[in-house]
Amino acid sequence: MIIKKILPKTLTILFLTLLCVLPQHADAETMRGMESSYVTIFYEPGAAPGAEKVINIYPEIRTKTQALFGKIYSQKPLIVLINDRERFIQMAGHPITVAYAVPSKNLIVMDYSIVSTRPFSLETTLIHEFCHLLLHEHIPNIPTWLDEGLCQWASGGLDEIIYNRRQSALNRASASGQFIPFENLTSGFPRSKTARILAYEQSKSFVTYMVREFGQEKLLDYLDRMAHGNTAHEAFHQVYPIGLEQMESRWQDSIRKDYNWFTYFSNHVHEILFVAGALLTVIAFLKVIIKKRRYKDDDFEE
Repeated sequence: MIIKKILPKTLTILFLTLLCVLPQHADAETMRGMESSYVTIFYEPGAAPGAEKVINIYPEIRTKTQALFGKIYSQKPLIVLINDRERFIQMAGHPITVAYAVPSKNLIVMDYSIVSTRPFSLETTLIHEFCHLLLHEHIPNIPTWLDEGLCQWASGGLDEIIYNRRQSALNRASASGQFIPFENLTSGFPRSKTARILAYEQSKSFVTYMVREFGQEKLLDYLDRMAHGNTAHEAFHQVYPIGLEQMESRWQDSIRKDYNWFTYFSNHVHEILFVAGALLTVIAFLKVIIKKRRYKDDDFEE
């Protein structure tokens, strides 16, 4: 594999020609670049180690992801590494995001300042975002919940895309019964932080459930039928013995069985103990006030 760095002057010229592709908040003057026969990378100062790592790991990631889905990705992607959190948020448009893909522009943008630190991983993040490019090349109208669920299933989790996620939104939804219907997650995810995290968690959990209950072959068959022109609704009924709504209901039941009040207590033990301590403090304070009033009343009677 031949790797070459793009000279600053050449880079600036190339960068300016790609302004319609790259996010408007990216700064062409500070960018550097390198490319191989598989991928082109632009990176901000300080992200050079990340660019070199992407160059090295991308071929294997591409091969493994193609093998997983049985589909070939025919493009040479453009990957941008941003090393400033605030600038990345301006580009991404949402504060909990650490990376995103734009399949129509063959583009992946990652916040290197975050994905290079634990619990995040540059490798799993790249797998997740490359998965988006691969799926959209073959299934342009793939439902958002399925797209995100598959990419999390392929990469192994949520940590590669969600920043500052302290608790499981899916556990809370299981306790309250307030799931988001998947029909509401067909063309996009909610903007609010809590609902957005829940949408991601639901998508991963549901795709994992589909594979566990009906097998990976049926999932790939489902994708193939969509790739050949069937709508997501048509393909689902062609492949699975039950409808999407019925499977969604069964999935919710399985989530409720896995999640109980003991699990809720375990996940929220610190908050519960804090509230309990606060209540005990208030009760003790009220007891002191009541005793003082009783003493005053006794003195008055005497």
